[in-house]
Amino acid sequence: MKTRLGFVSNSSSSCFILKWSDLTQKEKKQIKKLHEYSGSFGRGTGYIAPDCLEGWLKELDEIYKGENEFGLKQLIAEHRIDGENDIFLVRKSDEDGMEISKEYEKNVGDIVDKHQIGEFEYH
Repeated sequence: MKTRLGFVSNSSSSCFILKWSDLTQKEKKQIKKLHEYSGSFGRGTGYIAPDCLEGWLKELDEIYKGENEFGLKQLIAEHRIDGENDIFLVRKSDEDGMEISKEYEKNVGDIVDKHQIGEFEYH
């Protein structure tokens, strides 16, 4: 038997990497219906807009000491438009209730499936 101390999470959430410029205006509007995380990514379903992603990576660097940034720095460097980041993240969390999961599938599931250029787990 193992004893665990402190916070324990058994979640299996996914982060999807997309390019903002690949989306139509209608798709962008649908993505914006999700909760926007401007600082730390939190634990729920939502998205990090391109203009907030580099700040989120700085927070991640402080936590993981630069060892776990999921290759995002390279993707950001490769996908700049006029010097601006074009990469954003959508997170689908299994910790959300059924209503949020239904809203995710209704609003953005197909968009993510169509446009994602990468995926990683984030706990």
